[in-house]
Amino acid sequence: MISGVGILLSVAASVLFCLMSVYTKLLAPLDGMMILIWRLFWTFPGLLALVYFRKQMPQFQKLLLRFRCDPRMWLCMPILIAL
Repeated sequence: MISGVGILLSVAASVLFCLMSVYTKLLAPLDGMMILIWRLFWTFPGLLALVYFRKQMPQFQKLLLRFRCDPRMWLCMPILIAL
């Protein structure tokens, strides 16, 4: 069964992605690399806010600890990033 919340979040993500391309046009003085750095810079605080407000901080901390304790987890990162 398809969740209505999942569909709503998917549509919201698509709309935000489209709006980000319009937003980059407003950053005309910046080149492509600076815009990429700007987006990457704000992704981490956005991720932390999302994790915090969804009350997933304990699971996030466990994941970070797992990455710290098991170096093999870093081998999976290129695959996860590509997905």
